[in-house]
Amino acid sequence: MFPSTLCLTKFFLIAICLCLFIHITPNGATATTQIHNIAYVASICNANVLVFDTSTNTIVDTVSVGISPRIVAVSPNGKRVYVSNGGSHTVSVIDAATHTVVSTIPVAQSPYGLAVTPDGSRVYVASVSGTISVIDTNSNSVVATIPDSVESFQVAITPDGNRA
Repeated sequence: MFPSTLCLTKFFLIAICLCLFIHITPNGATATTQIHNIAYVASICNANVLVFDTSTNTIVDTVSVGISPRIVAVSPNGKRVYVSNGGSHTVSVIDAATHTVVSTIPVAQSPYGLAVTPDGSRVYVASVSGTISVIDTNSNSVVATIPDSVESFQVAITPDGNRA
């Protein structure tokens, strides 16, 4: 087996078995251009995000992002997709309607997990460097960096958005 094939095989096994890299857009109509039944999969080996049509189980697009994309999160309205890029220390913001990167946000070293608040106003990014970056989704900029005493790999937001 060729190295690239082996890497891709490992990736799909991880994505399918652990479901760590797949987040599906909501099925509710949010805009006339909103595409539904779409899954976004971070491809660590190829520095891109694969866009799957879940109704046909086919790849419909590929979006180039930063180095070593890790986790994908979709905004509550389904219009934006956020991708943590561990190797380039950034978060890519993808327009879900056009499948293009609209912003690349520098964050703390080695970002991993991320989560969008229920109102879509903030994205919290856990970094293995021991910080949590808080991104304002209107300005696509880091508005706070919270020190953490341990290496953080994941972050979650409560349903009411009051705690991360």
